[in-house]
Order: sequence, then C-alpha cells, then structure tokens
Amino acid sequence: MSKPPSRRGRWIVLALAPLLGLALLEGLLHTSLAQERLYNLLYMPGEDTKFGDCSSLPGLLKAGRYGYGPFEACGDFVLNSKALRTPEYATHKAAGTQRVVLLGDSSSFRSGGIPHELLWHTRMLASLSARGVDNLELINLAVPAIGPHFEWRMWELEGSRLSPDLVILAVSVSNDLVEVQAGLSARSGLDRLAQLFLSVRLMRNYGILRELRQEGRPGAVAQVQPVAHEAQAGGTVIADYRSRYDRSRPAFTQEHHDRIVYRRMAVCDLDLTGLFESAVSRMYDVLARLRHSTSAVGAKLAILLVPAEYQIDESLLRRVAQARGRQLEEFDTKRPQRALIKACKRLHIPVLDAFDVVNEAGKRAPMFRPRETHVNDLGHALMAEQFSTFLLARGLVGAP
Repeated sequence: MSKPPSRRGRWIVLALAPLLGLALLEGLLHTSLAQERLYNLLYMPGEDTKFGDCSSLPGLLKAGRYGYGPFEACGDFVLNSKALRTPEYATHKAAGTQRVVLLGDSSSFRSGGIPHELLWHTRMLASLSARGVDNLELINLAVPAIGPHFEWRMWELEGSRLSPDLVILAVSVSNDLVEVQAGLSARSGLDRLAQLFLSVRLMRNYGILRELRQEGRPGAVAQVQPVAHEAQAGGTVIADYRSRYDRSRPAFTQEHHDRIVYRRMAVCDLDLTGLFESAVSRMYDVLARLRHSTSAVGAKLAILLVPAEYQIDESLLRRVAQARGRQLEEFDTKRPQRALIKACKRLHIPVLDAFDVVNEAGKRAPMFRPRETHVNDLGHALMAEQFSTFLLARGLVGAP
C-alpha cells in the first residue's frame, strides 16, 4: 500500500496548484482566441497584431477589434455596407469629383460622441465648399483604437483601390505612438505582466470593464437605439441626436480617465526616451510606405496632428504626474510633435500641427469634455477651419 503524501509534499502540491491552474488558463486562452468576444476582451494598447496578415477588409476590422457590423447604428450614424462610418461609395469616382480618403483613429471616427455634422472632417468639407471647392467626396476609413500599422493596412486593402486625389492621415500624437510601440503602454507592473500573459490580461481588462459598468460612464451621451437597415439606409446620419450631445458632462470616472492619460503621457516621459525613439522610427516607416504608395497611385498626402488633452491642460498633466510621484520637469510635452514634424519634413509630406490653435483657444474655453481624452466639438471646428486653409494654401485641393 502506498504511503500518504508527507506534509512537505502536500505543501508543494498546494503551492503548485495555482500555478498549474494559471498555466491551464493561459493555454486555454491561447487556443480560444478565435472567439471574437474573448479576442476583443484581451485587447491591450500597443500589442503587436499582425495586420499585414489580413487579406480582406472584414478580416482587418476583426483583427482591429472593431466590434461593429454593416448597417449598425454607431452614435448618430448608421454604418455603411462595409461597416464603415462613412456614406456608401463606389470603387470608381464620378467624373469631375475630387476624392479624399481619410485614415485615422477615434478622433476622426466619433471623437467621444461628437455628432457627425460637427466632426472636423465634416466641417472641413463645408468650409471648403463655402470657399468654392464643392466637388469633394470624402471617404472616411478611420477606425478607433488601432494605430498606424492598422491604418497602413487599411490603405493597402481599401484606400489604394479608390483612386483618391488626396489622402489625409489624422494622427493622434500620443495615442498613435503608444499603439505603435508596446513598451510605452505598460505603465504599471500589472500592465507589464498583462503584456506577457493572457490570463493576467483577462483579469486586468475585466477589472476595468467592471469598473466602467458599475460607474455607468456617467455623463456619456445616451446611446441611440440600433436602427435596422430596412428603416434607414447605411452611411447616413440619424436625426435628433445632436440635441443630446453635452460637452460639459464627464465621460469617465476620474480614476479611469487618469490611467488613460498617464499611459499616453509615456510619449513625453524623459525616462522612456529609448522607447519613444523606437516608436518614432516605426511611425517613420509607416509614413514612408504611405508616402511612396500614395504617390504611386497619383494621390497627394497630407498629415494632421491632433493634440492630446494633457498637452493643452497643464493642470491635468500636473495632477496625474504628481499623483504618481512625478514632476512636470520629467515630461517634454511637445516632443511628439517635434519628432513627427521632423519625420514629415524629411519625407516631404505636408503636415499641419493643430496644437497652437487648440491651445490658444483652450485659454478661453475648454477644448475637451471633462474626463474625456478627445477634442470636443469646439476644437473640431477650429481644426476644420485651419486644415481647410492649409489644404488650399498648399494646393492639395482646388476649385473645380
């Protein structure tokens, strides 16, 4: 008859059991990533998703954890048949039309719930039309929370086949650099472990979602009920939404908002200069490929740099830094713009930095909703006017 396990053996089993359980969970998570809900739940900024392996637009949107389908309502807009937040469009542009393809992230998608007619690119079309350029067609290929590598693949798969006259890349200066370099997004020990282990990532992300669910995202714009495509055509605006947009109401809890801000401050953190330079190098590679590819199809390219909230609101920067034992002197807040402008000049890409106009206006009125990282509708109006003037002055668009 076998002997019962010794006390030491029992302690070893008890000590190893949690590790074995985590190893089993880790294995199950890796083999279950095909499940879309789980795949979306395991998202982390800056992860090295192989977007280049995607061979179709639906596959790319899935890899980017987009979460929307064709003809679904997204805020005040019914997505088109490709699940994009833009009007329906044909592959071949109409005669006499100047076609503009827009690449970007959430700042050009919905920007924290801003009504479609108040977004910078919608206002830009109106501004240019008022100045005599009334033959523009804008196709918005922006998708939230994805980064430059996704935007490049979006151009390869969709934008490059649309015969654009102008391609605009709207760069959220801190968010895009964080997305392109994984190390910049790991601002805590938990973040670093979550990048290595899916089981830790699941627990981290579930905690964040639970916090948001408990708080109910106070002040967030009321969700429009889904609209079936039988009731309203895709690629169209839902009426009676603008009246519900309130730029004065908070979007997140302060704790969650400050975590997002501190993560994005990484691009200005002097202690992370090596990672920042790596991110800029990767961003440069994307810009160089985009510059070459757009030129090859006969399109012009322009860049819009959208500032971050903490760059405009120094009190926010100070509070978030000091809460983590940091000082303002440890951050160079204009470093991202300097590096990106230098890269664009080296590649001969026209670039407009919206920092100055938004920062100056921010001295008179808030340019961001409380506890919301996206520029509000007032800031979008300023960016639209400035960028319209920039496009005309550079000859990037012209009267028909």
